[in-house]
Amino acid sequence: MNIKFFIIFLLVSVNLTILAGEKNLGVYAGLEFKPAFISDEISIFSGSRAGVIFNETIGVGLSIYSMTFNNYKPNFFDEKLQTQPFLEYNYYGLELEYFFLPKNDLYASFHLFAGRARGNLNISDINIEDSLNYEPQYMNVGYFIVTEPGANLYLKLRDYYRIVLGVGYRIALNADLKFTGTTINLSDNKLSGLYAHVSVLFGSF
Repeated sequence: MNIKFFIIFLLVSVNLTILAGEKNLGVYAGLEFKPAFISDEISIFSGSRAGVIFNETIGVGLSIYSMTFNNYKPNFFDEKLQTQPFLEYNYYGLELEYFFLPKNDLYASFHLFAGRARGNLNISDINIEDSLNYEPQYMNVGYFIVTEPGANLYLKLRDYYRIVLGVGYRIALNADLKFTGTTINLSDNKLSGLYAHVSVLFGSF
């Protein structure tokens, strides 16, 4: 994940904490792990979330995600490096969430995420070092829009601590990732798919 996005996330988290103290709003931040379908294969995204909660029922926040495990590998083999490039898929944006019966120990929410995504092919550092004078042509980057409607269950373990389980569908828009020198074409359909997630959140809810 790009370091500048991580810095932005930290700054937003600090500012939201200050705002919550001044305006008597709820505030939360935490980590999320998200198994998701990419072109009918499962990859694992991880990310961070932070936001504020108004009147215990409406949440507005910022989320950042990156594909970190079992990255999708398109049907392409680099003969020069003797390896199969993998997809890097990162996205960030805003989320809106509505909480149902938040005073209960177990309660539900509906959320909608919308943001910007980036997709590109990459290869391992080991293979790059083996061919220092070789620059693959397929390392170009594509950008597109992602939205994610979903539903969640919140388990209240402490007043300041929540475990969240959720499901949803990731919708890629205006995605047409083509990589120079290959026949790979990752369209909206291939970059969209079902997902599940588990989050650990801390804050004042």
